[in-house]
Amino acid sequence: MKSGGRFGGIPGKLMLFAFTAAMLWCGVPGLCHGAAADAPYYAPKKPIDLGGRSVQFVFTDLRGEYTQLACSDAAPAGGTEFDDKDGFDFFKNYLLRMAKESSASIEHSSDNVIQVQLEVLSPRIFGFLFLRVHGLTQFSVKSKSLNNRYCSDMKDGDPDSPLSLTSVGTRKSAMRTMVSGSTTKTVEAFLADLSKSLVEQPPHGEQENPEVKTPDQPSR
Repeated sequence: MKSGGRFGGIPGKLMLFAFTAAMLWCGVPGLCHGAAADAPYYAPKKPIDLGGRSVQFVFTDLRGEYTQLACSDAAPAGGTEFDDKDGFDFFKNYLLRMAKESSASIEHSSDNVIQVQLEVLSPRIFGFLFLRVHGLTQFSVKSKSLNNRYCSDMKDGDPDSPLSLTSVGTRKSAMRTMVSGSTTKTVEAFLADLSKSLVEQPPHGEQENPEVKTPDQPSR
């Protein structure tokens, strides 16, 4: 998933200049905003098999109620292409695609109803000359057997990031890539938990407060 390896022969100063120039060019309001649907899709790194079990997802957009991640000090940025309905549709379609590719049978009449509440979906860029691109994702899941919050602050250069520190691209493409990578990371953790919950005996009742699950934290 690393996309920066092929730029390894380009001198560091040239890469920094190219990326900084792209940042300044894309700083013109509205110039680099496009459809969030154009963000790339990344499949889970580890295969997940939901065994064709029937599930029904009900999505709610709660991003207006959250100004902070549960797993990081980074706060979501405003004014990005992911803020409006396009961002919500991006997340919903992304999760559904990953669920289908993990052999879930998505049915509107299923008794296994899973409430998915999107809380944060945002790119962030920090730094002046040395820039770091973040993808912030957070959502909560409630069902008969799950009550968890999944959270990720993925940065370029992270071991599982689709961008390395030497990747070159426009501001728009970098932000889209990091949001996609962060979304894959959190949804993969959720689907892994869902797979276990579907084969295990569900606990009686639901937890009162959601458990915060970062993707690097082992499942219970």
